[in-house]
Amino acid sequence: MQEQWPMYEGLCSFHRNYRISHAMLRVLWKEHYGDATAFRVEDEGDFWIIFRQIIEGSPGNVPYNTILNAFKEKTLYGLKVIETEEMFRLGCKLDPLFCVDMNGDPGDYLLPCYCIMQDDIAECIWVRPDMRRQGLGRLFVQKLRIREAWNPLPESVGFWESCGVETVESLS
Repeated sequence: MQEQWPMYEGLCSFHRNYRISHAMLRVLWKEHYGDATAFRVEDEGDFWIIFRQIIEGSPGNVPYNTILNAFKEKTLYGLKVIETEEMFRLGCKLDPLFCVDMNGDPGDYLLPCYCIMQDDIAECIWVRPDMRRQGLGRLFVQKLRIREAWNPLPESVGFWESCGVETVESLS
């Protein structure tokens, strides 16, 4: 099998060193990365890894209390990619696509995004700015079966509508 994939040897280190475009990354995702799964963030380590992405991705515009309360109330969700043999072999854990912890160590294929929701109602979805428009928000909608978005930002209404999610101004 190794002969079949010679052009992909070192792919992840190439991505790290030369910053493959996000368009190319989407192609690689489909060929080499496992399925993404949504999960409730209950582990403190996962929380801090995601929190670091928020601080680095949105400096000065971080709703610290909202995120911390969502974690405490178990309404904070993340996305994680399931490792395949190919990902392990290529060392994909170090791709900049994935989050790193506070020490810069890889974070188990966590993606740089979060969702706060209860039942099937989303309060918000956040994606690190350099990863926006890559389908991560839509993955949350699909994986968590979000049916409503509560009080969305005006600039996000088009996203919610394109996903078939109803927007509501108040929770009844």
